[in-house]
Parts: sequence; C-alpha cells; structure tokens
Amino acid sequence: MLRLAIYFENRLGRNDGNPLYIWACMKRMQEKKLLTIDHLIPNGDYDLFGRYDFNLHVDYAEDALVNGGLIPYKVANTPSPSLFWASDSHLDGGWRLNKAKEFDIIFFAQKEAVETFNKENSEKKAIWLPHAVEPLAYPRIERPGKTYDVCFVGHVNSQNRIDALDRLFKEFPNFYYGQRLFEDAAQKYAESKIIFNNSMQDDLNMRTFECMATGSFLLTS
Repeated sequence: MLRLAIYFENRLGRNDGNPLYIWACMKRMQEKKLLTIDHLIPNGDYDLFGRYDFNLHVDYAEDALVNGGLIPYKVANTPSPSLFWASDSHLDGGWRLNKAKEFDIIFFAQKEAVETFNKENSEKKAIWLPHAVEPLAYPRIERPGKTYDVCFVGHVNSQNRIDALDRLFKEFPNFYYGQRLFEDAAQKYAESKIIFNNSMQDDLNMRTFECMATGSFLLTS
C-alpha cells in the first residue's frame, strides 16, 4: 500500500484551499484502503516519520505566511520523491516559479506559469493542473425561488473587481456580497439567480468550479 505525506500549514485558523481539498480526497482513499497519508507541518526534521513513497507539497500561501512573518520558522525542504502544486503563481511576483525548482514533479494552476517555467528551465518541466472543486464542500442545493438577483462571494482586492462590482451592484441593487466558505457559500449561490465571478488576473480560479458545482448560473470574466 502506498504511503504518502502531505505538507501544509493549518494552525492559523483559515484553511479553505487546495491543501484541505487534497487532504480530504486522500483521506477518503485511505478509508477505502487504497493508501495511507499523513499530514505534516512543513517544518523540522522528517526522518522520525520514516520514508514515504510520495511527498505532496500543496500551495498553502507559504510566501505570505512564512515570508510575511506570520509563521516564525524556516520551511524545511520536502523529501523526495516530491510533488509541488502551486495555486497563486500569478500573484507572487515569481516566488512560486523559483520554489518549484526544488521538486521532482511540478504542477501550476495557471497556464501562463507553466509556459514561463518551461521556457526558463530545461532540466524540469511543469504541467498544467487547474483548480477543481470539493463537491462535499460545495453541494448542489435545490431551491424553488431566489432571494437575490446577483451574488458575489469573495474579497474586493483588485481594481478590476472594484470596477466590475460597482457597476453590477448599481444596475442590480438586489444583490448579496460577503465572505462565505463551503456549505454557507453554496447556500448563497442557491439563493441567487446569477453568481458573479471576476478573477484577479484572468486566471481560472477556484470560484469558477465552486459556483458550477452548486448548479447555479455563473457569470464570469
């Protein structure tokens, strides 16, 4: 039976991204006795855990948490054989493109990052692995009527979102805006006629898949 380890930080309260989804998926496979998997904090000496058949390092915003000083340690190198899946290479100024060189197998969620990495590196090649959705976290909820005309769940953290939402909410004042996760977000999607998604830099973001998983109508850039 395969023995896997997944490395990500989850001690600061928020954990709503790819690491959690991959961990949940792998745990289900473990319940079916297809593999075993351990979650490790990416810090310190891993030797005491023994050797793993594969080591998964899934993007947990390490550049902001560790390099930004929120977590006071130096991230240990992931043991080989290792896999890196980067989610936000379009936002970090090249940090993840450089980080990826440490790994044996490399995935980026953004196509542009794959093209850039492969152009600059001859020894290793990256593969495009776009975002997906955890259906248990964003279930399909059937509702006979709708409460809102338009819904936007997310953060207003880029100028293109500010401009788009300002125009949209003026045209459709019966709207919902806020931050929600998992089933709470799915409930708001079910209550709305239109789910609006505006990616920050034209990437295929997670919200795209999460909205459609709930069976709601998606209007996206």
